[in-house]
Amino acid sequence: MRRKRQGMPCLYSSSQLLPDRWRRYYPKRFYTVHLISFTSLFDLPTFIIQKISLNMKYMTNFLLLSFLAACNSKPDLEKEKKTILSMLQTERKAHFERNVDMFISELADGMISVNGGEVSTDTKDLHKKRIGNYFGSVQFIKWDDTAEPIIRFSDDASLAYAIVQKNVILTYRGSSGKALNDTTHYAWASIYRKQNGEWKVECNISTNK
Repeated sequence: MRRKRQGMPCLYSSSQLLPDRWRRYYPKRFYTVHLISFTSLFDLPTFIIQKISLNMKYMTNFLLLSFLAACNSKPDLEKEKKTILSMLQTERKAHFERNVDMFISELADGMISVNGGEVSTDTKDLHKKRIGNYFGSVQFIKWDDTAEPIIRFSDDASLAYAIVQKNVILTYRGSSGKALNDTTHYAWASIYRKQNGEWKVECNISTNK
């Protein structure tokens, strides 16, 4: 006598729980009453299990790539600091060479200047004219840091500031035409913003004694 497949007692049969479009995959001998459990998965067809596994694989890969992208997007502050320091060295070079274009290349259009109790906002053309007049009337002997520049960044490295202290010695022609020396100690803060991937000076607050 053929032994019947032993079912497990429960409230529902597998045939009642399956959609009609799935039932053709099941021989009638599987329409036995059994417990609903995660291990049986309602006797899902193989192609459905494969599809679920494939979707889970895609989701896992997506989450992994998203995590790696988030890690890689963290700004390299040391690299950005070196860039700001290089810009400060370019400013120094521009002063000694009296190169106006080199100096204003680091400025944002409409840069804000705070000096002598006044606030001004000028275009690059006005800055070029003012700096050109200044460079044309002096000769720099010394334009050196008296302390290491202090550089800080916003969390996303889109903004930065540099606090600089300088000892500046220059010569200029007095009213009599005689060359005169002038020594000034400066301290200023420059605020930088990234524009199209490049740092530009957006604001400068300068003091001297």
